[in-house]
Amino acid sequence: MVYFEQVGDAIDQEFFYVSPNTGAILLRKSLDNTNINQFTFTVNAYDNRPVGVRKSAVSSVTIDIKRDQGPPQFVQTPYRTSVAINQRVNTQVYQVRAVDNDIIDAIRYRLDGFVPGTNYFGLNTSTGAIFLRSSLADTNINTFETFTVSNSYLCLL
Repeated sequence: MVYFEQVGDAIDQEFFYVSPNTGAILLRKSLDNTNINQFTFTVNAYDNRPVGVRKSAVSSVTIDIKRDQGPPQFVQTPYRTSVAINQRVNTQVYQVRAVDNDIIDAIRYRLDGFVPGTNYFGLNTSTGAIFLRSSLADTNINTFETFTVSNSYLCLL
């Protein structure tokens, strides 16, 4: 059986815990209230033999903290476009794009808004491409309002 032990200063041990049985590194408390961006400590692994014949190994562990620097931002706003009444269903009619400077997660888009707009238009959640969901030939509505959301940021389309 192999056992694990964390060796480091009190700050490292305040935030991280190394499971003695599995070696899993667990977070003891939230990192939200600290400005420390990197933790480095040592993990010792050793077997269950008596101290005189015990075998061990040492590894340095560095954990870089990736902080969210704010929500994504839409580029080239405001968004407004025209769509032909005879546009084919399921074809792309517009593209929205957002950037995220901290790039912690991939940007995901969501289309919110008002009926009937959301009945006629859809959104590719990965690319931001807006497509025609239903034919416009059957409606007399001239203007649609929808909201495009990128993670937690909102933009009127």
